[in-house]
Amino acid sequence: MKPEAMGLKRIDSTHNPAVKGARGLLRGRRRAGDEFIIEGPHLLEAALDAGADIRNAFVTEEFVTDVRYVNIFTRLKGTGSALFLVPGRIMEAISDVKTPQGVCAVASYSEISTGEVPMGPGALIAVCDGISEPGNLGAIIRAADAFGAGAVVLLPGTCDPFGPKALRATAGSIFNVPVAHAETGSFLLMLRTNGVRILASSSHADKTIAEADFSTPVAIVFGNEAGGVSQDIMEAAETVFRIPILGGAESLNVAASAAICLYEAASRAWRR
Repeated sequence: MKPEAMGLKRIDSTHNPAVKGARGLLRGRRRAGDEFIIEGPHLLEAALDAGADIRNAFVTEEFVTDVRYVNIFTRLKGTGSALFLVPGRIMEAISDVKTPQGVCAVASYSEISTGEVPMGPGALIAVCDGISEPGNLGAIIRAADAFGAGAVVLLPGTCDPFGPKALRATAGSIFNVPVAHAETGSFLLMLRTNGVRILASSSHADKTIAEADFSTPVAIVFGNEAGGVSQDIMEAAETVFRIPILGGAESLNVAASAAICLYEAASRAWRR
């Protein structure tokens, strides 16, 4: 079947405006709230399930003819987005991975405002204070989704959750848990005004996680990989706690710490 009969327009040049736009997003030329690149069938399906706005989609002939992806391709056509058939070399040019999976898309997905962050009874909020490594941020978002956090709030200095590496590390959870950007001072004030307790994780704390009170509503803050939680938050926190290291490891990375803390908060709520 010809591409045109399948609703596809063929592109054979990297100078095509749609390809150039996708490559620009891939190289990080985006701001919070802008379009972003989704790569691979798993992330694309998660985006479609969440109602993300698919603007352009690029597919290879191998993807279109693979019976495993018939449903995804059908759903893509149903979005009304522009669909382009590209050769492997162009897919590689707009991909952030060594072995592309034959499909990527330019999409838009709305973050929530700070006023929409759930702060009522039972609220659990994961707060990222200057997390700079995309893989860590993506893993924190995935853990927040897994353990029932109502939102992930990104404070200044935190990397882009919709960048290719962070997006992959979320494994689709970016579309399941709301994400918001906030300024530190105003967000701390909002938490206190709404009666949300502030906890912070720090490897230098005297108290251990076992001594921390995770009673909700609570916001747990995870700090920068090198510098930790900022001083303003340390001063505002009701409790600063650490996760004891029992073996020979010098420390846990922030994503592992976040997963432990969010599980601890969720498990204590389950036991109540």
